[in-house]
Amino acid sequence: MIARTCLLACGAAAFLAAPATRLASPRANAATVVHSAPVYKTVSQTISEFESGYPRPIITLWRSPLNDMLQTTHLSVVNADFAYDPFFAYGFLELMDLIMESYPVPGEGDKITDALLSSLDFDPATIRSDRGALAGWVEGKTEADCLAAAAAGSGSAVADAAALVKGRSNPDYFHTRPGNVGLLTLMDKVGVKPDKEALERWTAAFGYRERPVTNMSGLLKEYREKIANAQQMMKAMEIREKKRMADALEEKAKAAQEKAEAAATSAADKTDDAAPATA
Repeated sequence: MIARTCLLACGAAAFLAAPATRLASPRANAATVVHSAPVYKTVSQTISEFESGYPRPIITLWRSPLNDMLQTTHLSVVNADFAYDPFFAYGFLELMDLIMESYPVPGEGDKITDALLSSLDFDPATIRSDRGALAGWVEGKTEADCLAAAAAGSGSAVADAAALVKGRSNPDYFHTRPGNVGLLTLMDKVGVKPDKEALERWTAAFGYRERPVTNMSGLLKEYREKIANAQQMMKAMEIREKKRMADALEEKAKAAQEKAEAAATSAADKTDDAAPATA
């Protein structure tokens, strides 16, 4: 594991120009999920909270996407127009799952995610609960079910979330990356591709403006491709490292065998030299 971590940390540095910051683990946070951070809270303060909660270093390959997630979300939630809704939770955790699914240290992905949420003054348990409610509701549903729920205004997790968005709707609704991804994820779960017609239907039904969600759709595709490429790079690095270790073991075994053979030959020569001459 140590060799693998060192390999990832060194090899990935050339791939992603990662910031020097580390990211942090869960800590107690009294803030509720309804965002209460003061608008004057700075990015450096948020980073400091990461480092206080999770002092372990983040493997280099993950620093850049996590730092991006930290800074973009921070800038959204300190905006005076920001208001929380469950689609934010849905999208935030979908993005974090995408980033952390191949993190090579078992059990650390959830800790990093919870720490990030805490530093942004959200309650991780409530975020996970809201995401779980939407994910549970959409299972087995169709596009028609989703659009009907949005129109209903209440009676289900999706209907309630849509009502919150529409209560602050065009042009007042403040779009965020996680919120837009939350809607796109809902579309994906019921098999709806985010083409122009579909996005027009869904944004109208859920109270979003079309352009921000359309833009996020393209960025999300690029983001997934970037993560996939990074994962392929990591696998290639692991394969090379395993081959290097196997070659090193083979060379070590060969050297040991040659040493043993040399010792055996030397012992046999000494035996021959010590044998008494016969008449």
